[in-house]
Amino acid sequence: MGKLGAYDHIISLGHSCRLSHNLRRTFGITRAQPFDWWMTPLAALAAFLKDPSIERLYAPELLRPAPPPGGEGVMTIENVHYDIQLFHDFPREPKSLSVVDDWREHLPAARDRTRYLLDRMLGLPQGERILFVRHIRRKELAERSDHFLPLADEIQVILHGLFPRHEFDLLFIDPPADVQSRNVFSLQIRDPANKPWDGTPALWSEKLLGAGIRWTGRPAGQDLAPDTAHGPVGESAAETSD
Repeated sequence: MGKLGAYDHIISLGHSCRLSHNLRRTFGITRAQPFDWWMTPLAALAAFLKDPSIERLYAPELLRPAPPPGGEGVMTIENVHYDIQLFHDFPREPKSLSVVDDWREHLPAARDRTRYLLDRMLGLPQGERILFVRHIRRKELAERSDHFLPLADEIQVILHGLFPRHEFDLLFIDPPADVQSRNVFSLQIRDPANKPWDGTPALWSEKLLGAGIRWTGRPAGQDLAPDTAHGPVGESAAETSD
């Protein structure tokens, strides 16, 4: 394999907004991508990339409110078909941070926003270089490699089908050791356990920049993006779990 280098687009493939936030603040990226603010298990990522149906993702009969572990209120709205948590797609109560009771009223806006982001990602100009980045959560590390590796291979095949005329690389952050011999890039960051939703930002920047990754869209001399850059809804303590 070659080396990581300069890319026209650096795109998060989840698992959560920890990755997208640290990509944004490290490289100065401001353009949102579909997976930035969801919580997407690896199998769910493969399922949605294979069948990226916006109508199915936001179908009311496939959505259910999910409470926080051991708590009250609604932590997130989960799509039971894809197993994707639409964590930041709906407004929250200002004090409790619970998803608002009338979240269904906000479905059209959330659906339209995601459709726009997905269409824009799938329509990137031919020939541009893309780095897709996936952060592997601790629960996925605990899975057997004979389950993890086929999913990693499947995602790579699906991306080739979606972007046949693009030059792209796939980077796994914190993957199992087995992945390091595969035809993908890997990088170990290993946030200490029980960190806040954004992990250890200085560590992320050090590792990402140290790997030689550069974004061609960043103006010369631009400082890191502000730490406050985030999705459509504020962060929650519930996101500290990975």
